[in-house]
Amino acid sequence: MRTTIATIALLCALPAAASAQTLGSWNFEEGGVSGYGEAHPHVLDSSDFENHGFIPGANYRVDYVNDAHEGDWAIELNNPNDPRPFAGQINFPHSYSLEPARGEVSAAIKVDSFHDATIFTKSTFQWLQTEPASQPPVLIAPGTSSQFPLGRIIGRTVYSLELLNDGRIRATVGNDDPNEATPWVSVVSEVPIALSKWSEVGMAWDGCTLSVTVEGGSNGRSYTATPIRGLSYQGTGTDPAFGAADLDASISQAGAPFVGKVDAVSFRELECTGCRS
Repeated sequence: MRTTIATIALLCALPAAASAQTLGSWNFEEGGVSGYGEAHPHVLDSSDFENHGFIPGANYRVDYVNDAHEGDWAIELNNPNDPRPFAGQINFPHSYSLEPARGEVSAAIKVDSFHDATIFTKSTFQWLQTEPASQPPVLIAPGTSSQFPLGRIIGRTVYSLELLNDGRIRATVGNDDPNEATPWVSVVSEVPIALSKWSEVGMAWDGCTLSVTVEGGSNGRSYTATPIRGLSYQGTGTDPAFGAADLDASISQAGAPFVGKVDAVSFRELECTGCRS
């Protein structure tokens, strides 16, 4: 059941106020070059984890603009007048630091029209579902496509922050909860973003609650993290059954292209000791 954060019964119990470690922070201050095809190819991470992103090539509809939410520059994706052939996106190389069991993503976005689009996403090619209630987690034997979602799930989103065509924001996180019909949990903001102005949006999952935020107002949904680490993909290295995990993250890659401006994207890991009623 979807409810507001203030009325959620399941809360994250911490010994002190919730703390967060920054795993990636991208303000796009590499800008300053105008003209299509001349954008700086690298998006530098100001955290200590060196999660630097990159623009795939000059034929992708990405440009730096000085209409920024913070600092001097922002990224513009898929300007309708941009003639380049490929949808704009920013990719981030595989990094286990971008696979926290509990994390939060925030960004500033600015659009002139509502549309279905991905803001930030991460996918996995090794999602490992576990036997219900098994602690430590015991893998379900790999199944065929007709047995989805048992065993290893290939090429699925483990978390995403999306814009919907009514202006609301949807947050989704992958979770192996046997009480869910599918291994995903989603929640949608109660209010839409504003058109033609910067809006701060975000999502957080702490092992207890998945929440989505628009301009400081939050909407959330409780979920049961199984296994206890939170997400159900292999994020700690090599699994003996399937080998090394292969994950990627991106700004506006999956689904319909994002048309607008993005700035101040931040990715953090949340610390949490558990949930209480």
